[in-house]
Amino acid sequence: MLSAELFAEVKRKEMEQGSEKHGEQAVDVAMERSNDQGKELTTITLIIWSKHHPMSLLLLP
Repeated sequence: MLSAELFAEVKRKEMEQGSEKHGEQAVDVAMERSNDQGKELTTITLIIWSKHHPMSLLLLP
């Protein structure tokens, strides 16, 4: 789904900004930079997942 480098960038931005809302924006930015054709669906999935399981994002591959 997300490359390790992309995921690390998202988590770093989320930690720097320290809020779920900003974390979601970091996901949006990182996904926009990727060439993933399913980026909209993936972004929405991550946003929904992060709202319900904020700590579980750390467990993604």
